[in-house]
Amino acid sequence: MNVIPIGTSILNWSVFIRELTSSLGDSPTRSIDSSGMAFSDYAKVIIALTDIIENEDTRPLDDLSRANAVLNHLFFSFIIIAPLSVVIEFNTHSQLKILSSKTKRKGYRLLYVSGTLSEWKQSVCSILSYHVSSELKQIAKTCLEFFYKAGLKYVFAETRLANNTLLIESK
Repeated sequence: MNVIPIGTSILNWSVFIRELTSSLGDSPTRSIDSSGMAFSDYAKVIIALTDIIENEDTRPLDDLSRANAVLNHLFFSFIIIAPLSVVIEFNTHSQLKILSSKTKRKGYRLLYVSGTLSEWKQSVCSILSYHVSSELKQIAKTCLEFFYKAGLKYVFAETRLANNTLLIESK
């Protein structure tokens, strides 16, 4: 099995911040600046938009863990190569958009899987919550690892799985 990140939203942080500051008359990064923490561009956009929508500056890690509406505006795609049985199981536990094709390896499918960060969060958490094959859990964990490396770990913080355990606990 393979899981390969293939596409993401392209963010131009410098243009984003310039236009928001110009339009709002104030910096939308006050909470980011005062935290003294380093964030990825994805995380900074989520934090800034959450603060703007809620009209208040809050703790950036709190913004990331509760930024539900903003997550619908970031998009990610992966290529996944998996056995047909895992593909069917994946489709059952996910809200993601899937294109599928046969591969030269018998019984395997190539998937082009896309969705918003909100859909990925829901799908990964759903897969990790239920009794599914170890192959499907590995796909979800690999995707989750990508999101961690993209600076989005705290988007998944304080998310409760079906068994009431936390996926990640905020510190």
